[in-house]
Amino acid sequence: MLNTIKSLRTRNENKRYAGLPSDLPVSDLPTYRQVVQYSYFILKNTNSIRNINSPKIVSKVASDLIDLWIRVNPKLPLIHEKSVTKKRFRLFIKVLSAEGKFKNSNKNKEYLDCNFERLFDLSSCNCGLPVIACNDKSVKCRNQPDCKTTHFACLCEVNKKVPLLDREYLKDQKLKIGTIGRFQIGTIDKKAVAIEKRKRDREINQQIRSANSLATEIQCDHYMDCDLDNKNDSETDPNCSITAPAERNQTYLTNLAKAAIRYNSNGDPVVVAAIKEEYHLTFTAESGPTSQSYLTHEVIPNGIGATMANATANVLLEFNSVQSLIAVILDNTSSNTGCDSGSVVKLEKIINKNLHLLGCLLHQNELPLRHIISELDGKTVSPSSFKWPIREAASNLTLHEQPLFQFVPIKSEVELLLTKRL
Repeated sequence: MLNTIKSLRTRNENKRYAGLPSDLPVSDLPTYRQVVQYSYFILKNTNSIRNINSPKIVSKVASDLIDLWIRVNPKLPLIHEKSVTKKRFRLFIKVLSAEGKFKNSNKNKEYLDCNFERLFDLSSCNCGLPVIACNDKSVKCRNQPDCKTTHFACLCEVNKKVPLLDREYLKDQKLKIGTIGRFQIGTIDKKAVAIEKRKRDREINQQIRSANSLATEIQCDHYMDCDLDNKNDSETDPNCSITAPAERNQTYLTNLAKAAIRYNSNGDPVVVAAIKEEYHLTFTAESGPTSQSYLTHEVIPNGIGATMANATANVLLEFNSVQSLIAVILDNTSSNTGCDSGSVVKLEKIINKNLHLLGCLLHQNELPLRHIISELDGKTVSPSSFKWPIREAASNLTLHEQPLFQFVPIKSEVELLLTKRL
């Protein structure tokens, strides 16, 4: 029997396209190369999986990447985990193609060679964080014209906007070539933390002193002149000046608003909305013994047809008005008069009764005209601007100065269908 000789592969022969497997960095955001190396690192330590693009490895790498971004800077807005998974999956399609396992290897090699040392970006900000001047209206710079600070603007939506203090860091990471940028995770800066803590304590103490002084002033206002001296009430002092109540309220409310601001655990001010929006239905009696009087109102969670129909049915049952209800007068909106889910259709099913619908005449006259203009002039492109000839002429400010057109009536006979009850 012949002896078999096992040949060992050297490190160069076993080297991947992106390099040897390795763990993720600790103090920097990873590049494309480091993401590929970490994927092979996970594959190497997982014995039961052979495919680098298996769902288990893809989800593991995506989750670890998100954790690293949050650990490096928790305030950066990130894309969703599903988007991270798709981005990592597409990256390895290019890597496997560059290794000769798929087509278009040369094209994918060029792409990887250009981006291997760049950031594997997971931030939802895609505006590029442009540099703006100090005199820009979006920058509140107090050091003009001797300012030496670089101001970065984030033009993304509100939920994707990068905080002001983190824009320079993210800009540096997006532009870096290689694994190390100008900013890294370090130990806690105790000096900076102490300065910030003293500043915060001074602000809180100032607010407390302002609130205490305000409470003293308000308490003194409860005493009147008759309580402070023994003069006759009929006597008047010409040197005594009385401050108007409106002026006192204006001064006190300003201080009171400043003292009422509170902060949460991370130092951000907590603001409570002064106006609360709600959906409600108001019911009045138009005939009968309680004519022209308020009956009740129902607060509803939303304005869809089914919700309004249920609330209306409850009020009709409460006031014994189901049998006497004949017609419903409503605006011609989809939630009111929709043929499938409108409030009238739902109400008819609840009370098991057909109702006569009386729509708003203004809406009924408007809708046919809108359909005619849409057919002749085209559909609308914006709620506040007009593009087509008819709408541009109708939106002209001199429209009321134009002469009226003499319409010719078209005479016809229309059979009137009126029930005995109406």
